[in-house]
Amino acid sequence: MRKIILLVAILITVLQTMAQKFDLQGNRGARGIMPENTIPGMLRALDLGVNTLNMNVVISKDKKVVLSQEPYFNFEISTSPDGKPITLKNQKSYNMYKMDYADIKKFDVGSKVHSRFPYQEKMQAYKPLLEETIDSVESYAKKKKLPKPNFSIETKTIPKGDNEFHPEPSRIC
Repeated sequence: MRKIILLVAILITVLQTMAQKFDLQGNRGARGIMPENTIPGMLRALDLGVNTLNMNVVISKDKKVVLSQEPYFNFEISTSPDGKPITLKNQKSYNMYKMDYADIKKFDVGSKVHSRFPYQEKMQAYKPLLEETIDSVESYAKKKKLPKPNFSIETKTIPKGDNEFHPEPSRIC
């Protein structure tokens, strides 16, 4: 009986150690349940125990660093400032590299039903600046006494998109 108790205690200790070293990442925040790459999505991920926030960024015309998976407003999640849905056919015409951030912020990326994430919470949301996101996340973690998360920040570039959808990579750094 003592051997079993000892083995269980060792197993629990090993599992706790593994859990402490496990990197639980929130892809685009809490994408499956909240609007992706938004501050509410990042905060919900923290509430769920995520310790690394994975996010994507693009560059606006006025050189602001904006959270977004694509350099344009994706038809699956976006509506234009006048409330009209963005379509697959016209989504690339809403190129953020050709827009100032003040205009980008007017688009809603949280109210449209996402066909692949039907249980995602719907709310008015915008694409925030990276700086605003980090400040909000760190402030929230401190307020809630949560560990300060890691950030995995990715920019996506392809040579044929240089100077069309994003600056050349050498100009980003």
